[in-house]
Amino acid sequence: MTTTKFTSYYSPDFHGSRFPTERFKYPIYKWPTGPKEQNLTRTEIDFKGALKGKGLEVFWLEASLFDIYLLQIQGGGRITVHNEDGSTQVKYLSYAGKNKHPLRMIGKYMVEKGYIMPGKATINQQRKFLEQNPDKEEEVFSTTPSYVFFYESDEEPVGVNNIPLTSG
Repeated sequence: MTTTKFTSYYSPDFHGSRFPTERFKYPIYKWPTGPKEQNLTRTEIDFKGALKGKGLEVFWLEASLFDIYLLQIQGGGRITVHNEDGSTQVKYLSYAGKNKHPLRMIGKYMVEKGYIMPGKATINQQRKFLEQNPDKEEEVFSTTPSYVFFYESDEEPVGVNNIPLTSG
């Protein structure tokens, strides 16, 4: 008997801006040109600000680090851009590349540490824990040093191997 496993990706929706504001404070970065920047870890980027101010920001999102982590797993997303004049437009984020560090699912770590009960490491439970324990964000996210970079597009996003992330 052959067993087949199916998995799926989705294209998450975000609100964002081309400039940081109090509302839009989480940057999405494009692929850096320098090998050193291409290989920075999640901790160096998200918590130490290693790419801050280097002109690599594509958008700033109204989201959380958890949402950005999920975006990186999916490989692309849709963003409603809030322009300075009050207008909005829809843009897309597509996978541009990743550092050479391993992706580890944070849910597994959260179970190992006893932060979430075994069998309960759902997206909602992970989100709830991180929202209720912001002091644990760096600890949890540091367990997955992998980091994904994006490019802006007018087309639906594509994931790894340029496979479109479409409905259905």
